[in-house]
Amino acid sequence: MDPQFWHERWQRNETGWHQREINAHLQDFWPQLQQPAGGRVLVPLCGKSRDLLWLRAQGHAVLGVEISPIAVREFFAENEGQRLPLIQVPTTAGTGSEVTQISIITTGETTKTGVVSPLLLPDLALLDADLTLGLPPAVTAATGIDAMVHAIEAYTSKLKKNPLSDMLAREALRLLAANLDEAVHNGSNREARQAMLLGALLAGQAFANAPVAAVHALAYPLGGHFHIPHGLSNALVLPAVIAFNAPAAENLYAELAPLLVPDLQPGSNARLTEQLVAALAELSPRCQLPSRLRDAGVPEESLPMLARDAMLQQRLLVNNPRELTEADALAIYRQAF
Repeated sequence: MDPQFWHERWQRNETGWHQREINAHLQDFWPQLQQPAGGRVLVPLCGKSRDLLWLRAQGHAVLGVEISPIAVREFFAENEGQRLPLIQVPTTAGTGSEVTQISIITTGETTKTGVVSPLLLPDLALLDADLTLGLPPAVTAATGIDAMVHAIEAYTSKLKKNPLSDMLAREALRLLAANLDEAVHNGSNREARQAMLLGALLAGQAFANAPVAAVHALAYPLGGHFHIPHGLSNALVLPAVIAFNAPAAENLYAELAPLLVPDLQPGSNARLTEQLVAALAELSPRCQLPSRLRDAGVPEESLPMLARDAMLQQRLLVNNPRELTEADALAIYRQAF
């Protein structure tokens, strides 16, 4: 496979990944990966490319193509031993997948499945700002906001929030909030790019310890049905979800407000949370991303379907600081529309 393939996609400002095209290029490695590892090391570029890799025990790596949720889960459940030495290198400052044991894989036309396995944790993660310099502004913005969502949801996670995840989330937000605009509007700034990579990594570690919740649960159907990039899907519902959660978590949102709100005005927890919601609502238009579901091509008549599908994400919804019903999900989608 030509190593320039990935770089050229970014240089052409292509903001999406075509599943069949990626699979075709990954298949070039199939014969090599069927052989014993020897001295080889597997180095996937994180994000979508990592999510297409199945890491197998006994020194082999197998590529998964046209996979089903059951096949994915069974594969990782059956392979818990040693795998190839693994170095992961992120090419966006978003998912933090280079330091998590979580992978999201598209398994159908409108469905995604989550895989959690220690096999996905690398032996080494490398952050190189040069690999992100070619990212278009829209990708930089969407992935950066995704990382911010990871940190915010980890900080307010209901079941597993802890001092370590809190520390990681706060530092991640400090880095991301201070550098997002510069990375988007001056993409050649290596210092801003490197800070975004570190922020995304720390946010990944935060949500690996304190899982994400309703923002992601409501974002997944948007990606599944309308192929909206994941970071943008999060950004579209983020302000409405935080406003919904405020009665149960405004003290936590108030603690995050100083990290995210320029010119924050003092006040009660409720007032600080209101300013936080307003600041987050300004992120997308400031980064020239769509700010409403209708602007992203989501038809209004699809909102009930999206609400039903969001309720399937119970593994995420249990982490939300406030219980969320299908009626609540529909109200959030309507507010975001």
